[in-house]
Amino acid sequence: MKFKCKKEFLLGCLLNLQRSVSTRSENLSTEGLHINVCNDVIYIESYNSEYSVKTEIPAFDTENGEVVVPAKLFFDIVKCLSSSEVIEVKTKDDNSYNEIVIDGGESNFLLPGMDPQDFPKFPTLDAETPILIDSEIFSTLIKQTIFAASEDANKAVYTGVLIETKDSTITFVAIDGFRLALRRENINIEKDFKIIVPAKTLSEILKLITNEKIDVEVYICERYVFFRLKNYLIISKLISGNFIDYESVIPKESSLKAKINIRRFIESIERVSLVIDNRLKSPIKGVFGDDAALLLCSTANGQAKDKFAIESDGVFLEISFNNKYMLDALKNIDSDEVILKFSSSLKPIEIVPIQGNSFLFLILPVRTKE
Repeated sequence: MKFKCKKEFLLGCLLNLQRSVSTRSENLSTEGLHINVCNDVIYIESYNSEYSVKTEIPAFDTENGEVVVPAKLFFDIVKCLSSSEVIEVKTKDDNSYNEIVIDGGESNFLLPGMDPQDFPKFPTLDAETPILIDSEIFSTLIKQTIFAASEDANKAVYTGVLIETKDSTITFVAIDGFRLALRRENINIEKDFKIIVPAKTLSEILKLITNEKIDVEVYICERYVFFRLKNYLIISKLISGNFIDYESVIPKESSLKAKINIRRFIESIERVSLVIDNRLKSPIKGVFGDDAALLLCSTANGQAKDKFAIESDGVFLEISFNNKYMLDALKNIDSDEVILKFSSSLKPIEIVPIQGNSFLFLILPVRTKE
């Protein structure tokens, strides 16, 4: 195996691929990158237990072959070859993967390689018509829901994000038992589907989406989903299981509605949160009504109180909530104002847009001794 390529092309790909490499795996080859050279194209693939990322870059002066290289060390070497615009990578012996030679300018490295046959194989993408989603819309759907996905491996189905399409509407839903984030968009799509994609996969896709306006190609198989973004292909396992009927947990009525300026609400929460730290966690009590919101918090660090104007319609209500969960929701809303809907001090706080139904956030209240 042998190839030469521009350093900038190779480094850009390695920067993206190294994030998805397995760590501390029983199969050492998954801690590396699979490189396959074929007809002046380099195909590079990373792998972890949930998803794989593949990409390709042009090369020249090539000899076909494949090898697995140590991912981190290979990236560090390529990054440090500052005096070279072209990098040459080859196996020391034509029919062996054991030793890999890297040449760049005045620098030369010899690395141990690994057997490419030990590198796990995800399924290949069979040709079919993809579902096309605008990358800007796709990025927004991910950002405004992924933060609410669970990190508890014992609740595997909720470590993913539910993605479903129906009647030309695509909906993303994430839930962790304490909060729910829902985002929907109207798109031109005919095929209806419902899948649960690992949040880690979507997080990686988010990093690969640039400001360039393109379509994300989505291919859905029985146990896998493929996402193509220009020269990157992400292959992810789907999460099996029954996702909660999220419509059933949305309150059907409210006793108080409050129209709130998001910036003022965020600033008020952040001021009151100054007496909260990782050691002294405490909920914030909100008192809503009479066209004003009063936030209070008390810890061993001190007490805080902050008040700001709102537009309210309904009964006076007191409710306690987690400051981080509320901030996560508010900071992922692309508007100046929202409606907060309250049913009681023991039922979820509902955050919805002034008009329409493009998003919904639910935050469970915190029960206090009072």
